Amino acid sequence: MLHKGSAEAWANGPFAKFFEGLLGSAPAYRDCWYSGDMEGKVLMALGIFGQQLIVDVKNDIVVAKTSSMESPMQVEKTRLQTAAFQEVKRVLLSS
Repeated sequence: MLHKGSAEAWANGPFAKFFEGLLGSAPAYRDCWYSGDMEGKVLMALGIFGQQLIVDVKNDIVVAKTSSMESPMQVEKTRLQTAAFQEVKRVLLSS
């Protein structure tokens, strides 16, 4: 993923709407990783039942979330988790 994913594959895939507005303006996907930009500065991996791993390569920040949600994929909770990462990142970078 650090060496470019496929914006076309992303746009044609089932999760394009799911991540709209969360990862950046040019999301991409490769090898089970999602990215918000084609440069791969922020990468995200998702597991079922709420597991999530977000890596901000540029700022050396890694956030891992373990979980056992009641269903395999919950759009709103995943969106909230991703927004929480953005807030944690903002706080870490402002200190």
